[in-house]
Amino acid sequence: MASAYTKDILFGFICAFAASYAVIYISKKIGNFAPLEWIGKNSLIFMCVHLIQLETQMWVFDKTINVIGLPNNGYSRILLSYISIPIIVWAVLCIKKMLLKYRSIGKSEHKLVVSGKKRDVSIDVLRAFLIISMIVGHFAPIDADFRMYIYSFHMPAFIFISGFFFKDNCNVSPGVSILKSVKSLLIPYVICAAFKIIFMGYDVVDYLLVGVNFEDPTFKVIGMEYFFVLLFVIRALFLLISTVFKNELYRAITVLTISVVGFGISSTSVELPWLIDIAMFALVFYYIGFIFKKYNILKLFNDNKASYFVLAFIWLYMIIKGSFELVTREYNIYGLGVIGAIAGTIIMYYIASYVAKNHSVSAVNILKLIGRYTLYILIVHDLFGDYIHNYIYHSLNTDTIYYMIFHTLVQLACGVILGLIFDKCILKPFKNKKHKAARIQLSYGE
Repeated sequence: MASAYTKDILFGFICAFAASYAVIYISKKIGNFAPLEWIGKNSLIFMCVHLIQLETQMWVFDKTINVIGLPNNGYSRILLSYISIPIIVWAVLCIKKMLLKYRSIGKSEHKLVVSGKKRDVSIDVLRAFLIISMIVGHFAPIDADFRMYIYSFHMPAFIFISGFFFKDNCNVSPGVSILKSVKSLLIPYVICAAFKIIFMGYDVVDYLLVGVNFEDPTFKVIGMEYFFVLLFVIRALFLLISTVFKNELYRAITVLTISVVGFGISSTSVELPWLIDIAMFALVFYYIGFIFKKYNILKLFNDNKASYFVLAFIWLYMIIKGSFELVTREYNIYGLGVIGAIAGTIIMYYIASYVAKNHSVSAVNILKLIGRYTLYILIVHDLFGDYIHNYIYHSLNTDTIYYMIFHTLVQLACGVILGLIFDKCILKPFKNKKHKAARIQLSYGE
């Protein structure tokens, strides 16, 4: 049919009808068979995935076969096809389901500041902007001025958001809070570190000290996973301060003092293990996020639109005066660096809230999905960014904006797929099992 070719038109039609009837007959005899039913219901998606695979399988499968160690023949490619296509289709269906879930939700849901338990859509959109900025900022050929703009706010903004969601709850013990931080931050760090040590030959000492190398006084980059440790130390510091000081004034003085001391330590070229000096300085961003949530300060800025012009001027002035990068300890002027980074964060939040309220539900849902799975996107970017580059670099000119966009989209998609798989296959069954056990205990009065 693709080439409109047949040796005998009449005989070709007869054979086609006969074969179609045979397939229908066999299908009826098989009856209900869930895997085949699932394939049949999603046959259009299977076809689309297969067509894409035809264009890419030669070089993708060759590289995969070499990595896994399978024999390089047609049987290996068929095996990979039967494994990969259903997985990709399932991931596409999961994304489709999550996007359609919110289709009926109007724009009224996308509020700037939420109350109660409703999720702030603007924060998710902001997270999406930040993770995209991070990936683009690591793109080698990017313009230096544009890189300076990205680094002026994106890491402080991540810390700000974390502080924004800090719960000053006296009913939860500090030990429980620390344990939650260990699960959410240190475990991903250990996984990333183990992967790089085993498969990439990274030094164990560098990961134990988180980048500090006493033989080499210069900072040694270990990868984006440093941020997990940095945020863990910041959370632990603020948890300690919040436990000791209940008065907000004492908290503010303590945070400011620790932040200035951390700034002073970093300016002396002293690098403390576990990025403690950077965490001390960056603690101020975490606290500001906490204060903004506590006193609903974001709404105050939104009610006074003229304030954004002042913030934009401050942000621009900070960028002009010098670079700002946490991991390399480049924050020249304390006050200007802090205020400028916060100004950039607030402006980006305003842009995120505008997008959440004024753009199509589908576009917002895609950004929400990216914002929800920033952790997984970060892991993909850190562990597999180079592998993804090696897969696609020969197909496009790596110095063009098209490559940057394509490279970024691939990493975002892989991170979201990883997050969906983890949520659906690990977290959801575990939570359901945990809730079932709790109901059983409750039924027995225990």
